[in-house]
Amino acid sequence: MSPIMEKRKEQIKKGTLNPMNDVLSCMLSLETESAENGDQEEPVTMNEVIDNFVAMMIASHDSSASVLTWVIWKLAKDREVYDNVVREQMSIVDTRKQRQPQGEGEADERLTWGDVAKMKYTWRVVQEVMRVIPPFFGSFRTAIKDTSYDGYDIPKGWKVVFWVAYATHMNDDIFNDPAKFDPSRFDSKSNIIPPYSYLPFGAGHHTCVGLEFSRVEALVVLHHIRIVTCESR
Repeated sequence: MSPIMEKRKEQIKKGTLNPMNDVLSCMLSLETESAENGDQEEPVTMNEVIDNFVAMMIASHDSSASVLTWVIWKLAKDREVYDNVVREQMSIVDTRKQRQPQGEGEADERLTWGDVAKMKYTWRVVQEVMRVIPPFFGSFRTAIKDTSYDGYDIPKGWKVVFWVAYATHMNDDIFNDPAKFDPSRFDSKSNIIPPYSYLPFGAGHHTCVGLEFSRVEALVVLHHIRIVTCESR
């Protein structure tokens, strides 16, 4: 990535590349402007640009692809879960057909926000897949200021913890019978999951900003793929 970034920085400096052309160029322009503007307290560094860009590549592409892969794998292996998902999705198709006025051709295949909101069981299946097979193994946390904890002095910038999703996802004090695949555990009416224990999207200030987008993305893909799976069955 470094040669690509250096080339783009040179193009931005010469004015041959618009800084608003794409996300990477925008971040590089911030790095360039910060370096040239000495009155900024915390300039954007190249390491920060690289870190953010790599995170965006992984979080916005690899995570969605891996989750959908495991969901489809689960549907192929578990007939009961598969049948329940198809039943829910086909009921949405039938509802959409009923909305279509008679004599106006084929039903509109476009999903509405209301359709997506009805995919409650399908989303619970996705949530359970992410519990059993987290899209991210874990992550580091860094002390943002000098602090003390339990008699230990922790300087600013130290890596103080590496949290692992499995530590809570497979903890039987938090999830009953964690080895069992059970989408109903995410039925908010009957189960309350403690804060900071279900972490496919992080938690607190570190909650993924793409959570809702990922939910809609997964549900829309699974809705349309149900045609292929129904025909193959």
